[in-house]
Amino acid sequence: MDLGLTSRVFVVTGASAGIGKATAQILVEEGARVVICARGADRLEALATELRQAGGDVRTVVADVADPASTEAIRTTALEAFGRVDGVVNAAGVSTGEHLRDYSDESWTAAYAVNTLSAVRLSMALVPHMRERGWGRIVTVGSTAGRNPDPRFASYGAAKAALMHATRALSRAYAKYGILTNCVLPGLTRTESVLAGYESAARHMGVTPDDVEKRMMELDPIAMGRTGRPEEVAKMVVFLCSEAASWISGAIIPVDGGTIRDLP
Repeated sequence: MDLGLTSRVFVVTGASAGIGKATAQILVEEGARVVICARGADRLEALATELRQAGGDVRTVVADVADPASTEAIRTTALEAFGRVDGVVNAAGVSTGEHLRDYSDESWTAAYAVNTLSAVRLSMALVPHMRERGWGRIVTVGSTAGRNPDPRFASYGAAKAALMHATRALSRAYAKYGILTNCVLPGLTRTESVLAGYESAARHMGVTPDDVEKRMMELDPIAMGRTGRPEEVAKMVVFLCSEAASWISGAIIPVDGGTIRDLP
């Protein structure tokens, strides 16, 4: 299937690792040009080198998307390099990792700033450039935690729930201009941050990382009986960026191996 992504220009945040990285890799494979953004300069430049060696036309922006100044830096980089923006994948995210019983304004504000506000801010900044061309794609990377409340990840889940609502609001506002907005909900996926969390928990509990993952799956069973891989989520993200997704907007799509068991 031709996804119609050749020479399209996409911004990908949270691109140095995990789902964002896998998304940038697949977009380049499909012929898209990309602006990749993340906080870590070394990992971001390593990815840029990899993508260029694969024939990709890539620009980088080292920035924290929680900082409003990052929005202008990303937009300026894309327009100066490529003269257009066709879509944005908001893959940047963070879990502050505290239990609800350890609530603080600071941790909840930090979770909301990265997981929700940054995605809405950047999307709104890029919407005019997509609207003038009559074509655009906005994909947000949510989480099953936004659908399945868990006191262990309350601030993260609440922020991702807000992101789902914002995604549908963007769809209602801009689909009529050819800008289609959708949200992907990954389940437990073996990203670098998740694996680091396993390592940290294992050291604290005196068990192995595999033991930690097994316990996570016991608490929130996955129908397929395994965790996901970043590229499995990224393939859905890229599909939603494509011409093939021309009749999909405002959708909230679990990519979770069967974690969510209730109806939408």
